[in-house]
Amino acid sequence: MVPEDWQVVFVVQGLRAPDELKLDDSILIKGTIHDSAQIFFRGSIIDEDDKDRLFDAMRKKLGKILQIYGLISNFHASVNSGLSARKITSESPFGVVGTSIGLSMIPVVMDDQRKEHEPLLIKTLEKNALMETRAHSGFILNAIDYYHRSLGDTNREEKLIDSMICLESLFSGGGGELRLRYSLRMAHLLGVLQKEKIPELFNNVYSLYDKRNKVVHGVEGVKLDDKEIWKFQKNLKESIKIFIHIETSKDKFLKLLDESVYDVKKRRNLEQIVTQSISKW
Repeated sequence: MVPEDWQVVFVVQGLRAPDELKLDDSILIKGTIHDSAQIFFRGSIIDEDDKDRLFDAMRKKLGKILQIYGLISNFHASVNSGLSARKITSESPFGVVGTSIGLSMIPVVMDDQRKEHEPLLIKTLEKNALMETRAHSGFILNAIDYYHRSLGDTNREEKLIDSMICLESLFSGGGGELRLRYSLRMAHLLGVLQKEKIPELFNNVYSLYDKRNKVVHGVEGVKLDDKEIWKFQKNLKESIKIFIHIETSKDKFLKLLDESVYDVKKRRNLEQIVTQSISKW
């Protein structure tokens, strides 16, 4: 059978989008009233029995896009509902929702906030496309996922554990004494452009990793400070943004990061890589 083009439509709450934004033939964003947006995805299926697979795949893709949007914009957007999966035809072209769905299509007013969000959305889709083409991006996607989980956790212990899984996804690479290794790696990565903060960055991870171990092993009475965890989450976010634009393999980069602690030449190389990565945001 010949594959057919179908579209899947979702409503996303908390996304201040312009009236229409299209970067390619596969994704279209339309702003709607009440700070929400419709997001259209184009995909191919063999027959209608395959549309559930397409719907699930596009919902997963949308989840990744919204996570990257959160890294860029500091705004939280969530999938409110999935509207439909339907065949694209001349009567039902890409980007048009059937009237039977009953969603209001009142044009949005292009206020200043919507105009400001347009470049954020463009950057979001560009970063998502980059991640999809990266051969070794699994550890970054896992880090992003657990970073966002930690933001949604209401329990301090869960927030700490999910944050630590994010840390381990980024900075694990073999070797012993993980508490010291992770603390040094994050401190020297984020301290490239703010060397005076290296001790503070180090102590933040070193202290929380000890508390994480106690929580995991059931030690009672572990004192967790919201401000300390918030600083840690902020540092994780900045680390993720750096890793996204590092083109070398994770193992090679971690080796460079470790050697930069005592090798001036490697330190300069690290500074160049991090500076270039930050400039792309």
